[in-house]
Amino acid sequence: MRSIIVCIHKINPAGSKIVTRRYRAGRIRALGLLLAAMTVTAAAEETALDTLVITGTRTEKSISDSPVQVTVLQREELEARQVNTVAEALRHIPGVQLGSIHGDEGEQVIMQGMQGDQVAVLIDGMPVSASTGSTVNLSRLNLNQVERIEVVRGATSALYGSDAMGGVVNIITAEPARPEGRVRWQGTSYGDLNTDDAALGLLGEQRLSLSGATGQIGPLSNRLSFDFRESYGSDRNPDVRTQDTFSGQTWSVDNRLSLEHGAHSWRLDTELFVTDLWRPVDEDGVPFNYTDETLRLAGALRWQRPSVLGDDIDSTTQARLERFDQTTTQDAILTDVTEREREAEMWLRSVSQQWDAQWGEHLLTLGMDYRYSSLEQTRTTQALDGTTSSTEEVSERSQQDFAFYVQDDFFVGDRLELLPGARAQWDEGFGFFLAPKLNLRWDPTWLEFPGATGHLRAGVGVGYRVPNLKERYYFFDHSQFGYQVRGNPDLDPEQNLSWQLGMALSGQRWSADFGVYLNQAENLIVTDLDEAASQQANLDIYRYQNIDEAEIRGMDAEGRLQLSPQWETRLAYSYTEARNRETDNRLPGRTPHVVTAGVEWQPLDRVQWLASARHHSRTWSDSDNTQRTPAWVDLGTVVNVEAGRHLELFAGGDNLLDEYQPLDTSGDRRPLIGRRVFAGVQGRF
Repeated sequence: MRSIIVCIHKINPAGSKIVTRRYRAGRIRALGLLLAAMTVTAAAEETALDTLVITGTRTEKSISDSPVQVTVLQREELEARQVNTVAEALRHIPGVQLGSIHGDEGEQVIMQGMQGDQVAVLIDGMPVSASTGSTVNLSRLNLNQVERIEVVRGATSALYGSDAMGGVVNIITAEPARPEGRVRWQGTSYGDLNTDDAALGLLGEQRLSLSGATGQIGPLSNRLSFDFRESYGSDRNPDVRTQDTFSGQTWSVDNRLSLEHGAHSWRLDTELFVTDLWRPVDEDGVPFNYTDETLRLAGALRWQRPSVLGDDIDSTTQARLERFDQTTTQDAILTDVTEREREAEMWLRSVSQQWDAQWGEHLLTLGMDYRYSSLEQTRTTQALDGTTSSTEEVSERSQQDFAFYVQDDFFVGDRLELLPGARAQWDEGFGFFLAPKLNLRWDPTWLEFPGATGHLRAGVGVGYRVPNLKERYYFFDHSQFGYQVRGNPDLDPEQNLSWQLGMALSGQRWSADFGVYLNQAENLIVTDLDEAASQQANLDIYRYQNIDEAEIRGMDAEGRLQLSPQWETRLAYSYTEARNRETDNRLPGRTPHVVTAGVEWQPLDRVQWLASARHHSRTWSDSDNTQRTPAWVDLGTVVNVEAGRHLELFAGGDNLLDEYQPLDTSGDRRPLIGRRVFAGVQGRF
């Protein structure tokens, strides 16, 4: 039976040194009230306990030895659930919420009340540029090259700097050791929301994925993947021309070339992502076509080697260069000219150097990070006589930062592990900032009981994030859809003091995890409706602005239970209370109560069934707390059938209760697309 595993690890994005420590204790006695608050869960297999992770500490550690809570989605689970994007994968992690992105089709991550702007999204430890808005669009990151996804909740600025004040999502890519190939096709229907352009009159979307790896050929290995998505749009109201979502193509190509020579290893990653999308819209009775053409081109280089200072010191150097271009147009189909075209160009350059050294009982980590980003945006308008005019909406803007970080991992006795660290960061335009942190893990003797293990963990850290260029200067005009998103050059940096306390328990056939947290934030940056500007412009104007003080508290509890070799269940509950301390209003977009339940059943060796349900409580949609998204349930299922040694068939559905935003509503944050039913085939070689 393929187990679905969410584990606790400690991770080193650089992937340099493996450090394994054995704990004597870990047997538990039931703890009345605390255990009652925890859910019971299925035990991970013994091999899963030896899984190495990187993100929690930037040094590789066994999952069972981590003093920092890290949630991991393994590739086996991603494939079993038939998910295609990082957004779809994160939907199955307790305590992680997803939210829509202004000005872009897709979703952002929300963790412990912190939205996507405040959560760092990394690929192999290196930052990814944001798309439209200031948030990474997780729906545009596919999983072809992904080995696992590691998630750390809480302030991690001491290790990862600005953008990580709410946590980290680290996408770890695969390095297959043997030749392999894979082809996968999936077709998806939106039911009654399919447009007239649906393929075969049935499919609202098709997706084709191809990947292949050479394995090790002497010192070299290579992996290449291709992903293509054809969308035909969705439409809640077939009586009007306006569609709810885009039609068109999205495709990406990813390649990794690796070279091993003695104690040295090099890796070159290249990525190309392209969209060509369009959407029909009627604006004041005039039919328009709105288009979105996006190009993201990235390259990353990693070099691992012993340090020149000694063989006991590992050195890892990483560099990433990324360019993001987006061109949007607004074109009235009754004229021969393109009324409006907007072009945005963004660059992201980052370099990281890290050293890991064992010094007696101490594992020391030292590192430096440098990042440079730039943004430029122009708008071109064309009159009916063909004359054009260009406006530089955002002249070329740039910002850069440099940081030095240090961490020490050591034991006090045999049962208490301490993990202090700090990061000193200088940012152009905002100056110097120091972010300290301390994590600990304790395996007390009174948590000993035959057949079970357990530990306690705690952490406190300072989070810090400077406003990025998009939040300060970006202008996104969706007037044809009724809104604009405007930057604010007067924003102040955000700060957060994050407190974490948790407990993990596991037995032979069950495991459980419980944690509470408190985030005390200042100058929190949110996107909110500017009512005065909206009335003047006669459309919704969203603007980035600071909230002087906010307090976010909550808890996450998760449990798994292996009922039999064929049955596995899980149950999780997350509570989030996020308030503006000035007004005492709830912060919008954070769902207070989320309950997740899942089951996996394997009646036959070649047949697997998974089902999940996630209940979302009512959620405030605006800062004034006048609009709410009603409570709703997301129900999903998938069946996998191995039809042969190299062939797998699958079918399933998401949002099976058909929950979506009704027409002519304001402030409803449910999906634009309701029930999705899909089927596909996958070949492995």
